[in-house]
Amino acid sequence: TELNAYGAGISVDADFGSGSSAAWNKYFGSLKSGSRGIGVTLAQCLLVGFGYNPNGIDGIAGNGFKNATNQLLKSLGLTQNGTITGSVVAKLL
Repeated sequence: TELNAYGAGISVDADFGSGSSAAWNKYFGSLKSGSRGIGVTLAQCLLVGFGYNPNGIDGIAGNGFKNATNQLLKSLGLTQNGTITGSVVAKLL
């Protein structure tokens, strides 16, 4: 639903598939330290929901975001580069 607010035009069907992943990358990009905005807020919520502490939910990706993201990426068997992309979100959802 949030991606559609940006004009993604994807189906709201509780499935975060390839269309959702592509929309994430188009509208939010690769989120890493220094990123800001609603995409970061959503990613912070996902991190907390999966048990990783980004040191708050404020829409600003700082060191806590990077550390929590790297812990998540490690648990998924992915490269620990501190970055959340649409494909990472797809693995969670």
